[in-house]
Amino acid sequence: MVLVNALDKLHAKVSQLKQISKGLKFPKVQIVVTGKGPQKDHYLEIFEKRNKESWDGLINIRTAWLTVDDYPKIVASADLGVCLHYSSSGLDLPMKVVDMFSAQLPCLAYNYLCIEELVEDGKNGRLFDNSEQLSDQLFDTLKGF
Repeated sequence: MVLVNALDKLHAKVSQLKQISKGLKFPKVQIVVTGKGPQKDHYLEIFEKRNKESWDGLINIRTAWLTVDDYPKIVASADLGVCLHYSSSGLDLPMKVVDMFSAQLPCLAYNYLCIEELVEDGKNGRLFDNSEQLSDQLFDTLKGF
């Protein structure tokens, strides 16, 4: 729920700023969630509901369960990558971050025990601990588009 909560906060912030500054430009956010975890159906329902009822077209989430050949293509076509991987052991590193770096994609990654072996906060990506930080990082990254 970190991503969904962050997107809710991002939507609220942008909506509020648009009320204050009628000329505010902010890009529409298109998100593609990849993977096929055990909670897929649960999140599909949440994404569908938010797309229809909450985000007013500013944010749109889609899911894609990609083939091995298609995954690098979608990563390469993105403007920003978000890694929500969390290692329960604290020892394994997410290969999706390596994929993002290979595509020269800015990366926002969930902060856990050993992620700093890959992502150096503020140098080759950003680390977040909660939805508030992720929302702020998304806003800071996307406001220039």
